[in-house]
Amino acid sequence: MKKISCSLLLLLFLFAIMAVGCGKIPSDKEPELTSKVGTQQSFDIKSEKEILNIRLQCTVECKRMEKPPIFTEKIFEDADEIKIFVKAINNSKKIEAELDYSTFFLMHITFKDDTEKVYVLNVNDAEGAVGLLVKKPGSSEGYYSIPEELHNELRTLIYY
Repeated sequence: MKKISCSLLLLLFLFAIMAVGCGKIPSDKEPELTSKVGTQQSFDIKSEKEILNIRLQCTVECKRMEKPPIFTEKIFEDADEIKIFVKAINNSKKIEAELDYSTFFLMHITFKDDTEKVYVLNVNDAEGAVGLLVKKPGSSEGYYSIPEELHNELRTLIYY
């Protein structure tokens, strides 16, 4: 348990350093949800209107957290909830480093055309933290940082 807590603190510290280095994006208006992630490779996330649901699976590491969520698996079908996930994904920033991370959630996005995408989503119940999104579960390909503000919105959906 102590090893997990130390690893989690180190991961959060690394994200905090990266978030401070990236600065803030001016927010004159809310970004379009259908836009691609910056100039990096696309997540191929369509408009929230094309998504049927988002299913989060709490992994073994998730269940070992100090404050785990109250579910093992949860399906989000509400349009407003899906919109928050899409906004977090589309506004995530590519991390140009190798990370040693634990998987908290597997996020299954099911589209209305019956296709599914699976990502790693690390959102904890700590205020002021940033999230981690990994494009391919079990790989070192495609690490993305979810900004603090959007992490807090996801945190509210997942833990409260």
